[in-house]
Amino acid sequence: LDRADNALFKMMFGENKYKDENGNPVNSVFDYIMLKIKHSFQELTDWLKEKVFNPLEEKIKKFFDEKIKPKYEKYVKPVFDKAGSYIKSGWNRTKTAVGNTFGKGFSTIKEKIETIAKEIYRADGVIYTANAEKSIKEIERLGRDKLPVCIAKTQYSLSDDPTKLGKPENFKITVRDVRLYSGAGFVTVMTGDILTMPGLPKAPSALKIDIHEDGTIEGLF
Repeated sequence: LDRADNALFKMMFGENKYKDENGNPVNSVFDYIMLKIKHSFQELTDWLKEKVFNPLEEKIKKFFDEKIKPKYEKYVKPVFDKAGSYIKSGWNRTKTAVGNTFGKGFSTIKEKIETIAKEIYRADGVIYTANAEKSIKEIERLGRDKLPVCIAKTQYSLSDDPTKLGKPENFKITVRDVRLYSGAGFVTVMTGDILTMPGLPKAPSALKIDIHEDGTIEGLF
């Protein structure tokens, strides 16, 4: 078949008249057809690039530069820049607060509380009730004051007052109690009127609930 193909090609086109992209002579009808198909495809690709894709790219770029970019620069970019500065500033404050709070082995309980209150919550200071002062002294006496602290506080405000929504200014955090959870390895600081979830007993009340055959439920509160 190869010999017949080569002979037919010589009869039709002569010898070494056509060459492929590498300069090698084309000596068969099949290679000639594939070469033509490849050239045609390349010509189509070049035409599409010149007549369609390049002009379309230029129009899109021109539309973006004239219509989109000015509005982005005027309205959107300042918002992103301002938000980015807030995020960066907040992140830096948080890193500083966390480093100062948990990176110092010598930090006292009050140092930890006041660092979080001032650096993260942006409070002006911390007020300790007599009960909190007593609890802190007891924890220090037990030698557990080097443990990290966990602040129990309202989720509605950076202050300890749930009515001051969001990010208020000119406020102080009131610490009403400080509790040691030695087994868990941290100290919980109770602020404002926050309540903690009660712990479950060893034997939950559900064990005392029963339903009799007549449908009567026994053991409910």
